Amino acid sequence: MSSKLYPRLAAVNIGKNKKLYIPYILSSVITIAMFYIMGSVDDNGGLKEMRGAEYLESMTLIGVIVIAVFSCIFLIYTNSYIIKQRKKEFGLYSVLGMEKKHIALIMLYETVYTFFICVIGGLLFGIIFDKLTYLMLCKLFSFEVRLGFHISLNGIFYTFITFGIIFLVNLVFNIIRIYRINPIELLHGGSVGEKEPKTKIISAILGIIFLAAGYAIAIVTKNPLNAINLFLVAVLCVIFGTFLLFMSGSIAFLKALKKNKSYYYSKKHFNSVSGMIYRMKQNAAGLSNICILSTMVLVTVSTTFSLYLGSEDSLKNRYPRDVMLNYYDYTYDEDGENPVFYSGRAEIVMKELENISKKEKIDIIDLRKSEFVSFRVGFDGSAINPNYSKSEEASYMFYFVTLKNYAELTGETIKLDDDEIIVFTSGDKLIGDSINILGKDYRVVKSMDSGSELHKIQYLTNTGGYILSNDNYIVVSDMSELMRISKAYPNGNAYDSLMYFDLSGTNEEKIQDVKVIRNYLDKSGIEFDLESKDESREDFYTLNGSFLFLGVFLGTLFLVVTVMIIYYKQITEGYSDRERFIIMQNVGMSRQEVKQTIHSQVLTVFFLPLITACIHLCFSFPIVSKLLSMFGLVNKTIFIISIAVTAAVFALIYMIVYLLTARTYYRIVSK
Repeated sequence: MSSKLYPRLAAVNIGKNKKLYIPYILSSVITIAMFYIMGSVDDNGGLKEMRGAEYLESMTLIGVIVIAVFSCIFLIYTNSYIIKQRKKEFGLYSVLGMEKKHIALIMLYETVYTFFICVIGGLLFGIIFDKLTYLMLCKLFSFEVRLGFHISLNGIFYTFITFGIIFLVNLVFNIIRIYRINPIELLHGGSVGEKEPKTKIISAILGIIFLAAGYAIAIVTKNPLNAINLFLVAVLCVIFGTFLLFMSGSIAFLKALKKNKSYYYSKKHFNSVSGMIYRMKQNAAGLSNICILSTMVLVTVSTTFSLYLGSEDSLKNRYPRDVMLNYYDYTYDEDGENPVFYSGRAEIVMKELENISKKEKIDIIDLRKSEFVSFRVGFDGSAINPNYSKSEEASYMFYFVTLKNYAELTGETIKLDDDEIIVFTSGDKLIGDSINILGKDYRVVKSMDSGSELHKIQYLTNTGGYILSNDNYIVVSDMSELMRISKAYPNGNAYDSLMYFDLSGTNEEKIQDVKVIRNYLDKSGIEFDLESKDESREDFYTLNGSFLFLGVFLGTLFLVVTVMIIYYKQITEGYSDRERFIIMQNVGMSRQEVKQTIHSQVLTVFFLPLITACIHLCFSFPIVSKLLSMFGLVNKTIFIISIAVTAAVFALIYMIVYLLTARTYYRIVSK
């Protein structure tokens, strides 16, 4: 044969199978463009100059890895659909005398053509939309836009390498499939039917167990730090449970419909139910993939959107006042071991702030002071064990404040004896009616484990807005009790002082005032840590904006993959059902009845993945809320709104996909 024949045949084949290849190429172009853009952002020198750029770099690195892995899975998955539909075509080549090595050569040219079309198209789209992405990031992070056109050579190089490997893997798999099957099997490969599957009770029970375990972990987990470790376990349980339940539950569902004679023996439902029940192995796998991907879209987008939407709320929780000033009331003795306290250091700091206010005309508003003691220890529920080792898992953080500071902040009027305390905890081990604190027994007169009061007391220790695992806040009667606890702690100094106040003016003016205050305190020789709400605002928006950027990109990727799986699922079933519908039309079924049957078949199970994904999303709410609290988002209303908006938009897209794929399915079977 002429060597020019194979390239021509490959080009003709792609054009002849455009209904299969065009969606494949478009989805590949989108995926490649996203991969390039993510890599280009990581390689953009201008973005690296912004404050908090390290957050963006971490997010883009994660994004590049996730997109690469998911692209590999997705392109291999969709390639298998295309090859299945083309087995008959390759079988015909074999019957006409073409050897398998010649078919492999045609596949090689087809792979080369599609690779260059996809990669060049993806890079062109990526380069065009890279600038738009840059402008979007500058808007998200309130960063000054710099003009110029940026092309990432590293991004182009890694795109060629990554997707070249993926297309090569597809080619190898395709050739292996062709060599393993004889020509007769190839000729009939696209129309091989399925036996009626049996209802698998064991897999159904295992699916329920896995799903229940995942839901239980999500609901029962109380501590955010534990949620980090258990979240992946819960996700894996839900994935396994979803696959098993769709594989066995969908079969049981269709068989139940078949037993319902009034439903089954209807011209609207008979063909759809009988057709699906024989292909449910393949159908269930597709449905479970759609469900899991839909859940990923909903969780990823709603979580990152709520983080960005709640940035200002998180900032206010973290910094209730404009400035938080930690200063140190102690130094160490000559041996460098025991702390020596300065009783008048607070007055020195206050006087210094007054001087700064007068000299620089800075309005320091509502200046407050608090003292607190903090340390990490072991705790058994009744007594504190100071001999804590970092290798121990059961570690608990304790913060102690005075009743005076607590009353000033909350406005509560309450009295405490020197052996009485108020307790607030976010830990998994609640404090009972009494506790021994470093050798002294205290009686608990009031105890809380959540609510706004917990956030208020966090302000006194400069930990506001972050609900972490095993944190305990204790109010003691007076300063003498606070000092007793500090001196009784054997592992070094545990005492800190804090001042917090507001400033007047715009955000920019407040930032300049903070710089002036910090400069004066540096020269005074006072040891301090100063945090500013307005200075931290850019970091908050950069971090949460990075999460949103990653969430939108990954959500888009998951959505594209979901749509393509739905499309190829409908295409595959359309070609499988085509002969059956032709026979039914030949024996008298009208086109309107064909449409009704198609509508019933698609609708019967099409929305099941969406409904199940929404159920997964609802059960994920408790554990995801705990994870969000670690980033300072404790306002669950924002998260609920984000979930509702994301679910509504996704459901609308899902409906559009349903209408389009049902139409495509009808066109195939009605020819």
